[in-house]
Amino acid sequence: MCRVIGVLVGRGCSDRWDEGGSSVKKYHDSVLRNVLPKLQRDFRVSTDAKDLTFGGSGLGGVNALCMAIKHPEAFANFIIDSPAFWLAEKRFLEEVCEMDSISSPHIIITMGQNELPLTSDNNGEIDKLLVENVAMFSNVLKKKFGT
Repeated sequence: MCRVIGVLVGRGCSDRWDEGGSSVKKYHDSVLRNVLPKLQRDFRVSTDAKDLTFGGSGLGGVNALCMAIKHPEAFANFIIDSPAFWLAEKRFLEEVCEMDSISSPHIIITMGQNELPLTSDNNGEIDKLLVENVAMFSNVLKKKFGT
């Protein structure tokens, strides 16, 4: 029987993203040097990357994508949920789409079509933009990996 252990990180960190990416690097370092080894030691989580999945939602989805790019050897699978591709006025998404460094074909990208309430979303315009951004990235993955 397969056992699943999920570790969820809260939103309370005020420096979870910065333009230079240093907090993302610190976060990845902490996951790889502290959290993952503790899980492997204390909960007998597999040490084989093929058994491991890393994911996130919103900024966490962008962070999961950064983990896939920077540390593809650490996890075999990545879940990118509702990624905040609007980050840095869409420059981040454009840069990622130009990269050739995404090596894991096991990337799941998800997103709803009603991410924000209509009362705060200019009649769905932000949702349309988010869906377009996810579709753009999804097409990059399809071209690279075929499906």
